[in-house]
Amino acid sequence: MGANALAIMPPLVNVNGTISSDTTWTLADSPYILTDTVWVNEAVTLTIEPGVVVMGQANATLRISGHLQAIGTTSQPITFTSSANTGAGEWAGLEFHGGTGDLQHTVMRYGSGIWIQGSPTADPVTIADSVIEHNNDYAIMIETDNIHRLALSNVRASNNVTDRVYLHANDWDHAKLAQNTRLTAVPLMDGYEFSSYGLNVPENITLTMDPGVLLMGAENSVLNVNGHLEAIGTVTNPITFTSSANTGAGEWSGVAVSGTANLTHAQIRYGQENLQSYSGTVHLFKSTINHASSNGLSVHDGKVMAACTTFNANSSNAVYINSGNTPAVTLFSSQISGNGNGVNNTNGQSVDARNNWWGDASGPSGDGSGSGDTVLGNVQYKDWLTAPACITFD
Repeated sequence: MGANALAIMPPLVNVNGTISSDTTWTLADSPYILTDTVWVNEAVTLTIEPGVVVMGQANATLRISGHLQAIGTTSQPITFTSSANTGAGEWAGLEFHGGTGDLQHTVMRYGSGIWIQGSPTADPVTIADSVIEHNNDYAIMIETDNIHRLALSNVRASNNVTDRVYLHANDWDHAKLAQNTRLTAVPLMDGYEFSSYGLNVPENITLTMDPGVLLMGAENSVLNVNGHLEAIGTVTNPITFTSSANTGAGEWSGVAVSGTANLTHAQIRYGQENLQSYSGTVHLFKSTINHASSNGLSVHDGKVMAACTTFNANSSNAVYINSGNTPAVTLFSSQISGNGNGVNNTNGQSVDARNNWWGDASGPSGDGSGSGDTVLGNVQYKDWLTAPACITFD
């Protein structure tokens, strides 16, 4: 039996160096052993047939500057693994160095995950119906100015050091989106995380977040919106902005808007100041702002309108209006309760905070005569809601 088994073992195809012309790795010749880094040149396509196994030796990388076409099937997935095929970090993994890819029904394991970098003008890297598992780093790491190139669908990450998509940046200049970007939900992964350099949405750029997206910021990082943020979730699939630790208040800086933002069925939590408005316009609807170590919403300038939104468990103020500039703030049919203060207006401009629930049927305390969250300064709070309610107008 041993001799017969050895006789039918497939041959091993050792590969390394540069692929400079279109090449196909066939099932008949599988497995392919990467003895060192294999580099697919620009304008060159490497096609991998269904069922092929690619195995990398220590420190070997499959690096794509051209195009990788790896389309497996449900019954014959394409597998990228280590030559030992036993544990994380046994090879360097798959890297798109300005290249593009179409990966379907693939398995990526026992390496350092998938790394995407290079020119932000390059075409997409698409990963669908695939598994990324048992890697010694993030499941996917991508340079922030390349994130618009990444298209994910039904990708499962498990047993990696971190089962997330990591937006990498070496400095503030490289933490900017280069083009309009849509983040799709990755329910079989642990969301998206950006670095301590933050995530910057420049002027004339839109960041769109699909229902169910989870976006996390590193310690002291900020999502800085100078362009436009469109975050429209649903009741069953809200959009969440939180810290990378995702455990408690003050773990990241929060969201700062100098452009425009529309947030519906969104939650912003665990920031120092969860949401700050510097200029432009912010619309909040059926959202939640909670667990800030300071203010839930700080308004320095611009126009802020919040309806049917919950502000709770913010340590200092649910809403704080700075003394400078001429902001316009309207809060309507929202729940403001369980905060250090409810609305604290240090500005001469009046805040319209009528028809809100303050945590008690008697209305707000402070400048109000009730027992609910406090109102301080020039705040219009009469009449108030005597029970939580979301009143909308068709």
